[in-house]
Amino acid sequence: FGILLDNNNRKPIARLHLNSATTKYLELFNKGKDKGEKKLISSLDDIYSYKNEILANFNLLCDRAKNVGVNLYLGQEIATKKVLNNDIINEKLFTLANSKYILLEFDYNNSVDIPYVVYEMKIRGYIPVIAHVERYSYLKLSDVEAIKKMGGLIQINSSSICEGIFGHYGKIVMRFLKRKLVDFVASDYHYGRTLDVDKSYKIVKRKFGKDYADAIRKLYKEECGV
Repeated sequence: FGILLDNNNRKPIARLHLNSATTKYLELFNKGKDKGEKKLISSLDDIYSYKNEILANFNLLCDRAKNVGVNLYLGQEIATKKVLNNDIINEKLFTLANSKYILLEFDYNNSVDIPYVVYEMKIRGYIPVIAHVERYSYLKLSDVEAIKKMGGLIQINSSSICEGIFGHYGKIVMRFLKRKLVDFVASDYHYGRTLDVDKSYKIVKRKFGKDYADAIRKLYKEECGV
């Protein structure tokens, strides 16, 4: 499957060929979309060995995007195990826009001590952003407050806001918003999801005031440098 810019097959960043349990390739496009170079990998974790090549390809796309007035910023959603096995410390993974901010994703159902992970990342010089915090079924309101006290930042999905109080995630995020615990609202835009950031902004503005809605939007731009 392809890792694409703008979900466009003519703008590949990389492509994974998972032909079988034993044969896997990472295809990179540093020489253009019709001149892909395949790299044999033994597991998906081997992708991180090609960080420099991925970065070079991304920089090429940045130059092309600027020609049409678009700025691109590199980053990734980092699975918990990648944090705990020190890949972030060894600089194998991408921070947000080459900053000290890291976007962390955790298991949805199996309990993880997220405040502890936040603490560990903070003492190593990173600023953790906890992705779609409403999805972690084991988190209580007090846990989210503890994450904030440890120096973590909270991100929720715009689609959860748009669910409203009758949606499962909607009820959860409204509690967080009411207590001003949310730092970022993001689209989590992949797998054909609806882009509804503007709609969620209007809901936050109506329910919790323009100042808070603007603060979330402003913080996103200032903190991550975009």
